Amino acid sequence: MNRGWGGLVLLTLLVWTGRARAQEDEDAACLRCHENVVAGAVRHDALDEGCTSCHEVTMKEEAPKDPRVAPHTTSLTEEEPALCQDCHDVPENPDDAHPPIDDEGCTLCHNPHSAPREHLLRDKPYQLCRQCHAETLPSGYLSLHAPVDSSCASCHDVHGNEKDKYLKATSPDLCLSCHKDIQKAVTSAYPHDPAEEDCLNCHVPHASRDVHLLNAYYPPGPYTVYTPLRYNLCWQCHDPEDVFGEDTGFRTKLGKNLHAVHVKRRKKSRLCTLCHSPHGSNQEHLLQTGIPFGAEGWVIPLKVTSNGKEKRCSAACHESRSYSP
Repeated sequence: MNRGWGGLVLLTLLVWTGRARAQEDEDAACLRCHENVVAGAVRHDALDEGCTSCHEVTMKEEAPKDPRVAPHTTSLTEEEPALCQDCHDVPENPDDAHPPIDDEGCTLCHNPHSAPREHLLRDKPYQLCRQCHAETLPSGYLSLHAPVDSSCASCHDVHGNEKDKYLKATSPDLCLSCHKDIQKAVTSAYPHDPAEEDCLNCHVPHASRDVHLLNAYYPPGPYTVYTPLRYNLCWQCHDPEDVFGEDTGFRTKLGKNLHAVHVKRRKKSRLCTLCHSPHGSNQEHLLQTGIPFGAEGWVIPLKVTSNGKEKRCSAACHESRSYSP
């Protein structure tokens, strides 16, 4: 009985070894001409299965006299993307798949044998995506979203899914998964409604010709010279008349509009975000709890109190002042 089992094991090993050697000989024959295709730093795991795991090789009836002419023809064992889907988790439903997968095949973006980059990519992710998405990935920009430069797959399922634009999640949840400081502001006692609703109300997701990926112009520093055009971002939602008109709640007893006092100065006009948080705050009216000042990184405390009839702004930039809500 033991001898029988021993013989069976030995026979199995001999068959397996014979097949492995045949596979090695077969691959070695391929590599004599095609060594360059597997020279990349990152190799496709399928190479370990042998060339015929993906290719069918048919020898010609007569060997070509010209040594530069291949003595065989090759074809894939199955067409793309079905061949790749045998091993890789790629959406099979065309409605959920990234169109290039069905239109061009996986090898539009990936080298099927080896490549110098992770995931066998033919180029940097940003450049690969720009082949089709140049309109949403501009080459001239002031601010670029860091994940775009590193990998679009940070936010998108690049092969596809059932979500709009193949996003892994929707805004603001997707954005706040990385921007924890902003998440803290948005979930504070007084969140800014547009930020709580959707980050894309104020930002573009890829690249912008304005600072902070903003979708409209807003000055980059804490001070500027006031013109309506410089506040295009804010005027998307806020009416200038509500800010600088007679009905604002930020006025002195004598009727002076304190927004105009701060913003419409001839020199060093204060930007909205010097006093207001664009994402959210634990103080009413989105007021910052501290205002940055000077090159040394000082922070001026800002606090507003109320006695029911009037409010008082206490900030180190001036003595406490009262105003009518």
